[in-house]
Amino acid sequence: MSLSTMTLGRALPAEAGKSRLGAFLSSLGQSFLAAQQARADRVVRPYLARVPEAELKQLGFSSEEIGEIRNSRHLPVVRWV
Repeated sequence: MSLSTMTLGRALPAEAGKSRLGAFLSSLGQSFLAAQQARADRVVRPYLARVPEAELKQLGFSSEEIGEIRNSRHLPVVRWV
């Protein structure tokens, strides 16, 4: 029996391109992940600003990243997290 007779001539879902729902959910998921990463960066940055530069380099931060972290030195540390 062929696949076309089993599906009565309709296209199989695997043959169809990415659905609009799938594209929307993928976009929504990516936006959510980006927002969560930005929130985590905002929470952690004041703590990282207190760490000595040598330790930050050992953790793998570049000089540019350390400079950006130092700009966040005067942000309040969030204690409720």
